[in-house]
Amino acid sequence: MDDGDRVAIGATRRPNLVYGVGASVSWRGFDLSVHFQGSGKSTFSIYGKTVQAFREGEWGQVMKGVMGDNRWISADISGDPSTENPNASYPRLSFGDNINNFRESTFWLKNGQYLRLKTLDIGYTLPKHLTNRIKANSIRLFLVGSNLLTWSKFKLWDPELATPRGEDYPLPKSFTFGININL
Repeated sequence: MDDGDRVAIGATRRPNLVYGVGASVSWRGFDLSVHFQGSGKSTFSIYGKTVQAFREGEWGQVMKGVMGDNRWISADISGDPSTENPNASYPRLSFGDNINNFRESTFWLKNGQYLRLKTLDIGYTLPKHLTNRIKANSIRLFLVGSNLLTWSKFKLWDPELATPRGEDYPLPKSFTFGININL
């Protein structure tokens, strides 16, 4: 196998499908709003020292959950022939330049689809007979959460980042509590 055997694989890193949907309901002073956002039809390759052991002349920094125990280890090293797993999903580890372990392939290609609960807003508007006592038109208490849940087949880092190395800062989850007072 050499560079002459290469063909295009996967979709593009930038999603070919981006979508969002929202809904709001209110009942007896309570209100709820949700907004979902997602993307589909995208793939991205992962590579580098965070997912490929001994890459870039470094070692010991592979992200937890990348390899697990599903890898091939020589019995000469482990002392146990059962570690020579021919069905291992992770390539044989080697220190140095073993280009076959790091070559672009469907093994390193990951699904970039995701669905995220982008915003959740829960509120309660006090009844008029209470707000009139303090000479206010309305008072609403609310709690807003952002980036609360993400559903994706890719679990190592935020799929919206679509980065190959997982070294970028993810979107933060946030919660905001507030009071709106209209005089």
